[in-house]
Amino acid sequence: MRELLERWRSLEPERCGISEHAAHLGKPFAFRIHWAVLTADPINLAVILAAVIEAIEARGWLWRYDSSLKWACVWGQGIRGEKNRRGGDLPAALLGAYLAALEAERSEQ
Repeated sequence: MRELLERWRSLEPERCGISEHAAHLGKPFAFRIHWAVLTADPINLAVILAAVIEAIEARGWLWRYDSSLKWACVWGQGIRGEKNRRGGDLPAALLGAYLAALEAERSEQ
């Protein structure tokens, strides 16, 4: 998860900040998640999920998570294709799909 958050920071530094001890999420940075308890606390995962959904919907994009298949997909204006689909549990799958969509949007511009 930390690697995904660091990738998010490189793509959208206004939505995800990184410090030595924590990730800062939201616009503006409303949430801080300390690295030491990043995935140990379900509340942290819920905060990450909420920040990802807010970022997706702020762009007018759509998202889907299929819990039986364990994959997430993000799509919308400016992005297309299956490269925006990622497997795994929430929120990692949705964040991975969102980051892939951001990268696809930039490569298509």
